[in-house]
Amino acid sequence: MTDRDRPSVRLLLPIAAVASGAAGDTAQVVTTTDLAALLAALGGAENITSVAAAAGRVLLTVARPELLDRESLHVLIARGVVKTATGTLHLLAGAQASSLADGLRAAAAPR
Repeated sequence: MTDRDRPSVRLLLPIAAVASGAAGDTAQVVTTTDLAALLAALGGAENITSVAAAAGRVLLTVARPELLDRESLHVLIARGVVKTATGTLHLLAGAQASSLADGLRAAAAPR
């Protein structure tokens, strides 16, 4: 898949929490991120085997977990990334979960 074939989806995701100085008191910095950056962190569109959205989370499985860039995932999905014992990844994306899942599904669809 070339860059031209990738869906043009822009999402608002929390990128970082910035400490304000008081213990436990944080303010969120929100910026836009490109679906391409998330796909790269997931090991590429061809590495995604399933995508679903559920209650503020994107649930996905990948063919080759060793291709995941965990550091980048944690930067792109600041609310959290959880890997279950069964290998499913949960991207905690909040209100954007459904549109994020749609974008990932479209990008991972065979062409």
